[in-house]
Formats: sequence, C-alpha cells, structure tokens
Amino acid sequence: MEISWHKGKCLTRKVLEKMPKKKSNSDMPLTNTEKCKSFFNFFNPPRVPERDEDHDDGGTSSNSVPVEEIQKDFDYACVIRDQIIPRAVSWFTGEATL
Repeated sequence: MEISWHKGKCLTRKVLEKMPKKKSNSDMPLTNTEKCKSFFNFFNPPRVPERDEDHDDGGTSSNSVPVEEIQKDFDYACVIRDQIIPRAVSWFTGEATL
C-alpha cells in the first residue's frame, strides 16, 4: 500500500529550491526534488536484480540495487520482526496479553 503524504511533508524526497538566474524574467524560485535517505524507503522494496546468462556482472544491473543491499534490508527486517516487535501479529489480533 502506498503512503499518501501531505503536500510538502514527504520524508522520502527532498525539495530543493533555487532562485532563477538574474538574467531570467521570472522571480519565482525553481523547485526540484530528489530522493533522500529515509526510514520509509524500507517499505518501498528495491527491484531484485535479474541474472543475465550472457552478462554476469556480479548481481547488479543498471536499474537495480546490489544484492548486498537487499540482504542488508532483509537482515534489518529480521531484527525488527524478532527483537523489536516479536509478537506484532498477536498484538494486532488481540491474542497477546500483558
């Protein structure tokens, strides 16, 4: 499910504003957005690299994330699941008690 951010409050993108050059007729600042590091990027999984038989480049392709980063994300998820919220489903369903 996609996170619906309020306008200007997205924590996965950084808004960059710069003033136009003095030669320009516009007084409005130019805005540009770029991705930034965020905890919430964890919930937007990277593309799994496809292995190409002809071009074995060690698990990366031009549009994908290296296998090491995918493994690191998986390890983080296991820590969250096992140590931070070990019985999350039980708490959500009401089966867990204090």
